[in-house]
Amino acid sequence: MNWKLVRVSFCLGALIAVIDCHGDLTSQKALRAPEFIISPKMVSLTAGSQLHLSANLHNAQIDWSSNSSYVTVDADGNIFATQNMAGWWSRAVITAKQAGGGQVASCNVTIVDWTANLSSLEIVATADGPTLWQVLGANGNNLIGSNNTSLLMASADLHPQMILSQWPAAQSLVLKATSFGYILRGTYGIYSSKDLISWTTDLQLPMGCLTSGLDTSYDPSTGNTYVFTVEYSVNENDIHRVWKGTYSPNGQVAWKPVLTFDSITNWRKDPSILDSARHCHVVSVDPYTGHVWVGTGDFDVHCRIFCSVDHGETFQLIGMGTQDWRTISVWFTPKYVYWNMDSNAPESIWRISRSVFDSNGAWPSMTPEISTGYTKPNVAYYVTRSTSQPSWVGQIITLNTSLPLTNDFIARPITDPAYDYRERVITLENGTQWYTMWVKDDNNENVLLMGETPEGLRRDYNGRIFGLKERPDGSCDVQELISFPPATPSTDYRYVNWTPVCQDLDGYIYFNGHNTEHNVYKTKLHWIDNVK
Repeated sequence: MNWKLVRVSFCLGALIAVIDCHGDLTSQKALRAPEFIISPKMVSLTAGSQLHLSANLHNAQIDWSSNSSYVTVDADGNIFATQNMAGWWSRAVITAKQAGGGQVASCNVTIVDWTANLSSLEIVATADGPTLWQVLGANGNNLIGSNNTSLLMASADLHPQMILSQWPAAQSLVLKATSFGYILRGTYGIYSSKDLISWTTDLQLPMGCLTSGLDTSYDPSTGNTYVFTVEYSVNENDIHRVWKGTYSPNGQVAWKPVLTFDSITNWRKDPSILDSARHCHVVSVDPYTGHVWVGTGDFDVHCRIFCSVDHGETFQLIGMGTQDWRTISVWFTPKYVYWNMDSNAPESIWRISRSVFDSNGAWPSMTPEISTGYTKPNVAYYVTRSTSQPSWVGQIITLNTSLPLTNDFIARPITDPAYDYRERVITLENGTQWYTMWVKDDNNENVLLMGETPEGLRRDYNGRIFGLKERPDGSCDVQELISFPPATPSTDYRYVNWTPVCQDLDGYIYFNGHNTEHNVYKTKLHWIDNVK
C-alpha cells in the first residue's frame, strides 16, 4: 500500500500541532500561538476624541473594558476621552480579553488637551552604546557621532564606519558646522577643526552646557564667524558666564565673557546681588537678524531672557520675574521669535512679533526699570533700589497700594500688562519643554520639533515630541508626534527625553535618547496638517 504525503494541522488550545505523514507518523512540531496584542499599546488621547484599538486575533471574540470613567471603550475597541483630566485622573488602562478566559492584552491611555494621533514620528532604527553613544550631526547621508571615547563617522543605518579622532571619555559634546570650520563644545572647552580629525583647543571652560548652549553666526560684512556658548551646572557655588568667540578670516581666534552671573550661594547671602543665576540654559542666534538671545534660571528672580543686537557686545533684558521667562529653547520664523518653558508651572510656548522691533527699532523690555510715576496695586515688582526699604532690593513684591517711584525707589514691573506684548501660542500642561530643531516635512515645509519630559508628572511618565508648524496666517499647528516611556520602571522619569539632532538628505530625523530604551533613534516624520 502506498501512502501519499499528507500535512495535517489542528489546533489544541494555545498550541498548533503540525504532523507530517509518510507511511508512519514521522514528526510532530508544536508552535506557540501568536501573542495576543492590541495596537497601540500606549497612546495619548485628545479629550473629546475617539480612537480605534486593533487586535491581532481578528476572528476571536474580545471583551473590552476600561478602568477609568473618563475613557470609555465599546465592543469594537473604540476608545473615547470624555473630558480633559490631569495627574492620576488623566490615565486609564484599556483591557482586551479573549472570551472564555483566553489571553489578555492592554493599552495605557493618557488623556491630553492637545492634538494627537494625526501626525507621527515613525521609529526606523535604533542604536546603543558603546557602538554609537550619540549622534552629533549629519554630513550628507552620513552621520557624525561619538562612542564616548572617539568621534566617528557612521552610516545612515547607524553603523559606525570609521574613527575620525580620539576624544576624552565622559564628555558631553555639541557640534556646529560654520564657515570657519567645525566647532565642538565639550564639557571643558571649545575646540575647532577644519576636517573633524585634527582639533585645536580654543577656550578652556570649568563646566559644560546643555545642548542648547552653543550657537554660531556669520557676519558677511567682516567675514567673521561668531561663536556663543553658555555655562551650565547645578553647583550653587558656581559663577556662570556667557562667552563670545570671534573667528576671523585670517585664522585668528579671540574669546571673551560678555555676561556674568553671580552664584546662588552669594545671592542667598545677599539677595541685593541683582545679576545672579543658578545657571544659563540657552544661547540662540536669530538667523534672520543675527540677534543673540540668552536665557537663564531657575528661581523667579533669575528667570530672564536677554537679547543682543550687536553680535553679543551688549545685552538688553527682554523680560524676567516669572517662570514664563525660564526657557531652554528660543527659535525664529520670519514673523516671530518663540520660546518654550523649562518649568513645573503650566508650560506654554510664547512668541513676540517682529513688528514690535520694526516699530521701535529695538525690543522694548517687558519688565523695564522704572524710577518715575507710581507702582500699581496688585502688580508684582522686582525692586532694584530702595533707600527706605533696603530689604526689598532683589525681591519681588506685590503691594495693595501705590508708591511713588523715584531715584530712591526703582523697580521693574513683572506682571503689568501695559508693557507685555507677548502672545501665548499654546499651553502643553505635561512637563518641562526642552530642545528644538527645524526639519522639513514631505511637502518641504518647515516643522519645528520640540522634546518634552514628564518632569512634574502632570499627566504620565512618558517623554514626548511635539511638532509645530506656523501657518501662512501666523496661527500655529501644534501636534504630539510620539510618546515614549522611561527605559525601565526604576529610571528617573523626570528627564526621559529625545534630543533632536539632525535630518539627513533623505529626510530621516535623528534623536539622542536620554533615560530611554535606546541611545539613538532614526525616525521618519509623517506630517498631516490639522486644517481648521
